[in-house]
Amino acid sequence: MALGVGQVIGAGVITLCGQAIGLTGRSAWLAYGIAVIMGFLMVVPYVFLSGTIIVKGGAYSVIKAMSGERLAGMYVVSYITQCISMSLMGMSLGVYLNSLWPILNPKFIAILFLIIFYIINLMGISSMAKVQRVMSAILVLCLLIFIVTGLTKLDSAAINFSDKEFFTGGKIGFIDAIFLYIYSVTGYWMNINYASDAKYPKKDVPWSIIMVVPVIMVIYVGVALVAGGTLPLDKVINQPLTNVADYIMPKFLFVIFMVGGPIMALLTTINSCYAGFSAPHIQAAKDGWYPDFVAKCNKRGAPYVILTTILLISLIPILLNYDISTITRNCTLVQTVTMAMSAFVVWNLPKRYPEQWKNSLYHVPNTVFYIIMLLCMLTYISVFIASASTLNVTIVTVSISILVICSIYANIRYKSGKTKVTVSYWLD
Repeated sequence: MALGVGQVIGAGVITLCGQAIGLTGRSAWLAYGIAVIMGFLMVVPYVFLSGTIIVKGGAYSVIKAMSGERLAGMYVVSYITQCISMSLMGMSLGVYLNSLWPILNPKFIAILFLIIFYIINLMGISSMAKVQRVMSAILVLCLLIFIVTGLTKLDSAAINFSDKEFFTGGKIGFIDAIFLYIYSVTGYWMNINYASDAKYPKKDVPWSIIMVVPVIMVIYVGVALVAGGTLPLDKVINQPLTNVADYIMPKFLFVIFMVGGPIMALLTTINSCYAGFSAPHIQAAKDGWYPDFVAKCNKRGAPYVILTTILLISLIPILLNYDISTITRNCTLVQTVTMAMSAFVVWNLPKRYPEQWKNSLYHVPNTVFYIIMLLCMLTYISVFIASASTLNVTIVTVSISILVICSIYANIRYKSGKTKVTVSYWLD
């Protein structure tokens, strides 16, 4: 649960609040609440799956178990594009530190911290986990302090649906705010990557996924409510949380919050992303989808080739000077496609593993299951359309081209006979 919370609370709660307020005004908190619900619809297939079978290698092994090797290979090669999202965390961190100390260069800060956590992850999963536990605890505490303090100074207009500063962008602006937030509310699905390390995976993993939802609902909606409901809108539109925190908090609390809240939110996500993104590729390398050297680990068990690749990919948008909003929307497009591939195949679960599904703690009647899965698919499709429609033709073309190239590579690798089947999922 701590890993899931640390994974999902990041740039969305730090940088996107101001962006969403610009789209819909004080109703940004309501947009966040709806986004959390839609995000859970996108993640719920992993609850059903992880309560039924045990996978090692995350969504890659899910697809291999549900649909076969070829599609799994196409997925895992395409999945590497999600590393782009780490540039969002890095740039958000840079923007926030720059708002505190204008002398700091946002791009330099982004690159510096991506490298620092790359080094921490090279020290092994135990080192990463120790750092993560401390940072996650500090993060949640500081964000709760922000919410509680801010509620004492909340403008009544923040919860007045008829106020002129509610739904300032109309229906279109409100919907745009929801889809802008979607990217930041689904990261906890990556908890399936830790199934092989859980003591009781069929209980622990789905429970940890579900329990993240009420936490992020309180944190995200609370922060957005305070961010858009305490100061005049012109002081918070497209701005980070700095101005609001400075207004609602005494100086000593402000300093504590700025270190333990926004900064820690981004650091926990960067840290966990390295491990989360690595897991599927480690298993894929063992299965032959990459050259043998890709699976090499150092003496601490860290997959240094994969970690280095993740770092390099995350630096590309920063070096190309993409702004935060563009990175966010581009990440949503890429993530939606790759997540959809693994979520959709769960449709086969009742037929492929009928006995295990029947005995699952999260079993529901098949009719209910298929209705939920249909809602999941419709959510993915709507998010993809919304994401693609807000990007320019060049970015959409590049994103789709990358996915196509990855798929072609996977097909060539599969036909070459260099892939091999290894056990990466278990029924008991």
